[in-house]
Amino acid sequence: MLNSDTVIRGQFFSPTSPIQGEPITAYSESTDLVIAGIKNSSELLRLPLIALKPRYGGFNREQVYFDWESPQGEVCSVCFSAKDAELLMAQAPATVVQSYQQVHHEQTKRKRRSNIGLGMLLFYLGLPFLLLLVLFWKSHQIAAWIADYVSIEQEQALGELVFASATDGMKLRQTGYDYEVLKRIGERLTQGSAYQYHWYIADTAEVNAFAVPGGYVVANTGLLKAADSAEEVAGVLAHEVQHVEQRHTLEDIIYRLGWQTSIALIVGDVSSLWVTQAATQLNSLKFSRELEAEADLKGLEALHKAGIAPQGLVSFFEKLAKDEANLGIPAFLSTHPASDQRSTNLKNAIKQQEGWSTIPLPYDWEQVKAALPAK
Repeated sequence: MLNSDTVIRGQFFSPTSPIQGEPITAYSESTDLVIAGIKNSSELLRLPLIALKPRYGGFNREQVYFDWESPQGEVCSVCFSAKDAELLMAQAPATVVQSYQQVHHEQTKRKRRSNIGLGMLLFYLGLPFLLLLVLFWKSHQIAAWIADYVSIEQEQALGELVFASATDGMKLRQTGYDYEVLKRIGERLTQGSAYQYHWYIADTAEVNAFAVPGGYVVANTGLLKAADSAEEVAGVLAHEVQHVEQRHTLEDIIYRLGWQTSIALIVGDVSSLWVTQAATQLNSLKFSRELEAEADLKGLEALHKAGIAPQGLVSFFEKLAKDEANLGIPAFLSTHPASDQRSTNLKNAIKQQEGWSTIPLPYDWEQVKAALPAK
């Protein structure tokens, strides 16, 4: 009968054992390893611990084998789990299990190196995704940091290319009474700017205006027709000018290139994967909304500096809010924040301004509208 407090189960291997070994039980007693349950043997097998040769093996090296040579010259082994082997050896004197302790120490070092190697591999494999996460989280800041290293001269050269591409097929002009009014308002909003601005009117019914890096600003006749005062147009121009002054369009170009390149490096040809296309587009929309909100507040500061009443910008957004309500476009699928939210934010910001002195702009807006092309 086994009389040790720590009895463990294992497998016995010998030339006559089946390939999977024989189930046995074992315990340590003083300086011996005592094995019971060997097939065709009713006696306990006692082996001096000091004579056993321990080694780690099995799947993932999570088993401990103790090898010895029988009197007949046959190599035999008994195998335990690493945890059970440690319990078994803990019952024996340290002086007789030195070989086990040495092997255990080497296995611990090997496992530590393996874990470090695995961790480095996972870090290497996950690094692109980590970079993508950082880009998603800090996209605005990263793009702004890169934009700071682009000179105004380089930005203007880039702006020429972007402007040519963005306006391809559009009917632009720099003539007419409406154009002269637009230019004068724009010049009032850009006094002291480091950029040389170029003002254009696009003869199209779409209610829109946009800015291009380097100082290109385009306003549609649809915008001028929809406006009820010069102050409303001034508010829109102040917003667009701030896209240039704050280098938003440049940041947006840098951002889009960085985001698409990062995804392409991870998954290959991003153009063939609709999931990554959707992710890129949605995140781009979010990025654009951040810049639009900043341009609203900076535009308000520009109106204040130029002595132009801010109510025109607010009223124009209120008009857009009515149109958006009819269209039912979700805010998260828009490149701009919801217009009702924008007008609310602007009203709150106007309340915080002090000493806002304004003089009405000296333009007869009905005369401006009358000068617009019929179509």
